Amino acid sequence: MFWYDAAAHDPELHLAGRLVHAPLTLRDVLPGAFIERRCACGRSDRRSASGRLEDRHPQWNLSLVVEGKPRLIRLPAALAEQARRGVQLHRRFQELAARQADIERHRAKAAGRYNPVYAAMVESLDESVGEILRTIEEAGLADRTMVVVTSDNGGLHYEGTSKEQVTDNSPWRAGKGHLYEGGIRVALLVRAPGVVKPGTVISIPVSSIDLLPTFCDWAGIPVQGVDGVSLMPVFRGRRLPERALFWHYPHYSNQGGEPASAIRLGPWKLIEFYDRPRRELYHLGKDPAEQVNLVEREPAVARRLAARLHRWLKSTGAVLPERNPAHDPSWPGWGLTGAEKPTPPAR
Repeated sequence: MFWYDAAAHDPELHLAGRLVHAPLTLRDVLPGAFIERRCACGRSDRRSASGRLEDRHPQWNLSLVVEGKPRLIRLPAALAEQARRGVQLHRRFQELAARQADIERHRAKAAGRYNPVYAAMVESLDESVGEILRTIEEAGLADRTMVVVTSDNGGLHYEGTSKEQVTDNSPWRAGKGHLYEGGIRVALLVRAPGVVKPGTVISIPVSSIDLLPTFCDWAGIPVQGVDGVSLMPVFRGRRLPERALFWHYPHYSNQGGEPASAIRLGPWKLIEFYDRPRRELYHLGKDPAEQVNLVEREPAVARRLAARLHRWLKSTGAVLPERNPAHDPSWPGWGLTGAEKPTPPAR
């Protein structure tokens, strides 16, 4: 199995801990705990790439896939891109970088519709996936290897106070750092010969928590006590029993997101915001862009989803934000470009 994580080990700045003027704070978060994350091998992700994947992170050497032993390999896309291009992709505050020739080629056809640097990075990711697939095929392992390409968040819409749009997730609202669909609806590409028919499009909502039980099912390993479910039946054309999916984002983001939690059940999605407390309810089947807040038109649905969301938060011991005693009411905020205005209830 080869899990290609398209956004892992990103040194993000989640706005928490040290920001004393914000309305909310997280009591159990150490000051600066979200300022910079480090990769598993202990070296900063902001270190420049050597140009060779095995030099930068030996545990991700592609030769691992040709040894013929059953294994799970998780390859963060950032590492593969850095190794291929020999460029430093991870700089503080998500600074974008790619090979100049690719940037210029995309700039010529972007016509202002998208960021050419971001597009060049996505192209590099696509080429990296192709190299992995060729390596697996050349090793004769393709018929017994599952490859998954996914992401931990939606496309980066705006970053910090920059007025430059990085990408457009339309019709989905907002982007990374938000619990609107642009921030949590991501690509999930699966290649599993003999299980997934090439070209198949599946519209059933699933989550990254489903990957572990899916991998275990693929390998014939029983698994119990996990949050997700195996997707093998879905790959074979069957449906999953209806279930709720949950998200919890209890802090601010440098993309303008607010502390919030969300639940999706069938076509219904409820977001509960903690700063400027409110609920927004959407019918994604009729309103995929999340523009019509039905919280007052459908109060019974809103109450039912909120109760289920609260039970889940309690059962998981989720950390909730609290009112910040050091909050300054005159504080003007961060002025983040990606901040979304609350959607008033439809009358």
